[in-house]
Amino acid sequence: MTLNPQTPIPDFDPDTLETDVEDLYIAGSVACGCETWNIFIENGHVHALPIIADIIRKHHNPLIAGM
Repeated sequence: MTLNPQTPIPDFDPDTLETDVEDLYIAGSVACGCETWNIFIENGHVHALPIIADIIRKHHNPLIAGM
């Protein structure tokens, strides 16, 4: 995973929160590197939805969807 050398914030897609390592996502204060005052439990919980949506989009198997 690539980190910004100054912050060290990981490189990630802002829409899905997936890093440059396939299927590795960031959430919460990891998304702000050493600037941990930017993300708290109150605003970090929103990271779950785009991560879950991307995992479903990428790995959804219609053959087992009814299980």
